[in-house]
Amino acid sequence: METALLQVVDALKCIEDAIVRIKEMHKSRHYGCEECSLSDALGRVLAVHVVAEREAPPFDRSTRDGYAVRVGEISGDGVELPVAGMTRAGEPEAELPEGSAWLVMTGAPVPRGADAVVMQEFVEEHGARVTVQRMPMRGQNIVLRGAEAQTGGIQLNPGVRLGAVEIGLAASSGYAQMKVHKKPLVMILATGDELVEADATPRPEQIRNSNGPMLAALVQAAGGEPVLLGLAKDELEELGKKLKSAIEKTGAPDEDRPNLLLIAGGVSVGRYDLVEEALKKLGAEFQFTGVAMQPGKPLVFGEIAKAGGAPLKIFGLPGNPVSVAVTFRVFVEPLLRAMGGEVEYKTESRTAYLVDGWMGKKGLTKFLPGICECKPADDLLPRVRLVRWHGSGDLTSLARANCLVVIPEELDALLPDEPVQILMRR
Repeated sequence: METALLQVVDALKCIEDAIVRIKEMHKSRHYGCEECSLSDALGRVLAVHVVAEREAPPFDRSTRDGYAVRVGEISGDGVELPVAGMTRAGEPEAELPEGSAWLVMTGAPVPRGADAVVMQEFVEEHGARVTVQRMPMRGQNIVLRGAEAQTGGIQLNPGVRLGAVEIGLAASSGYAQMKVHKKPLVMILATGDELVEADATPRPEQIRNSNGPMLAALVQAAGGEPVLLGLAKDELEELGKKLKSAIEKTGAPDEDRPNLLLIAGGVSVGRYDLVEEALKKLGAEFQFTGVAMQPGKPLVFGEIAKAGGAPLKIFGLPGNPVSVAVTFRVFVEPLLRAMGGEVEYKTESRTAYLVDGWMGKKGLTKFLPGICECKPADDLLPRVRLVRWHGSGDLTSLARANCLVVIPEELDALLPDEPVQILMRR
């Protein structure tokens, strides 16, 4: 008898509950951290606060090439002042004599006593004197000392995934090394008698394994470290051995490192779908074994308890590649990012107009490939068109799409230009 399917919202609640427990594991320091250089920090998740080593900027900084002045000494347009000196970026801070101007370059320290910088375009130069053609405002073209950061102030919080800007900010704060969370170790096993590896020549009844390489790429993009375990036949004993070996690989010496097992295929209700049975023999307990969604209905999520360590999280993914991509995007990625220490990640959706409408059946939440187009200047929302596809084995159509159109389970039709939620494809 087929198990009752869990609605998508309820399955996501199971994932959210698991994420809460994972965050507690991070707080208790069960999961480990490591040092990495700035050059290796891209995409890693910060494990500690980054604080400012000193004030930023460490002096009143000019944002323009121009002349530093005292506003109180300029009564209006056309005031003439002698030029007392010049400061370039990298030179020490000077002192502005009374009744004079001081030439400063962009990024240079503004001389003490000045409270505005007049852009060079608004000054007429003649020898050692200048005429200020436009009355400045106090503070104009100056970033005050400490305006961007105070000494010891927090610049970045733990749980932030480091991009180029965050790495630049860390460098400016004096960090040559970063303390980051260890990457989750993700074991990937593809199952199916019909599968051969990508470099093999398949017989007419065989297909190449796309799920393994695709999952490895998805895992890397989400901050994990993939380990491809190859292929397993649809035979209980062999499958059990492969799964046992995968579980053993996630043990010592990586007990302070989050671990995840992804199995593609073998989780439906057919005679040769043996993954659930094999996992149960190894002690797995499941939170759900089927979700009311299309594609991706035969999705399994559970864990295996490990002595002395955190439970091993397990996803049994459908065998069809589009189903693999969709279920990873919706369910696996949020969990994996949390395992890597990321705290702010949420599966982002946006609203778009569905240009041509849709007709189908109720009962399953649909995640359909679509192409989201740039919105016209006079439109409030972007527009999305469904991609013609041939079911959950059609990677070609998914590759043409740039988003997934989400259609709630209670709908059997949408009129042209009705709003829908979309998930952008990564």
